[in-house]
Amino acid sequence: MSSVRLEKVSALLKRELSTLFQQNMHTMFEGMMVTVTQVRVSPDLGVARAYLSFFPTEKKDHGIILANEKKAHLRKLLANQVGKQLRKI
Repeated sequence: MSSVRLEKVSALLKRELSTLFQQNMHTMFEGMMVTVTQVRVSPDLGVARAYLSFFPTEKKDHGIILANEKKAHLRKLLANQVGKQLRKI
């Protein structure tokens, strides 16, 4: 069941993550284009999953490895952006 609040939080996270990837694409992902396709948020707003798409597709495995390595740094950057609007990051 999807509520208005869940949709608003997922849209906020999707928008902020996409701007982070756009600003840090060259340094963090070695020039690969990263697109946030969808963000799913749990009903208690405790867990969010971001679904990413990489271009060029030949390097998608390398992009997934880089995203997992930089997960903590991305989470910190996201917390700086949406920290005033959300309680948990």
